Amino acid sequence: EGGRPTGTVVLDGTARLVGATVKVKLDDLTTGIALRDEHMKTKYLEIGKYPEAVLVLDPSALPSGKLPEDLTISGKLTLHGVTKPVSVDFSLKTQGSALTGDGRFTIDLDDFGVAIPKYMGVTVAETVQVQCTFRAVKQ
Repeated sequence: EGGRPTGTVVLDGTARLVGATVKVKLDDLTTGIALRDEHMKTKYLEIGKYPEAVLVLDPSALPSGKLPEDLTISGKLTLHGVTKPVSVDFSLKTQGSALTGDGRFTIDLDDFGVAIPKYMGVTVAETVQVQCTFRAVKQ
């Protein structure tokens, strides 16, 4: 939980997505237990070396004109120093000059070289679902 994303979404004059980059500072992530947070950040995510996750969306395969309400956009996620392709499912709405929506995708931590925590027979899931809500406004 946590990790407020920052980024840039570029729309053309018809509210068509032409580029997007989203960054999340991994130090902002929390699990609700301070000691677990410390282990997650220092031992597994190694935020000293890899302080953020970066998602770059590839809008080249999108339809021309206005965006549909539901679509999948391919992109590349960089986490723990490893870049892998991802497919992000979006639910979008255009409200005047703003674009709002929800995005979600699933990653396998092992694909990014993140060790899977195990403690006293309890193992953290290797697969993580990432969800975000955003609002992009014209500046």
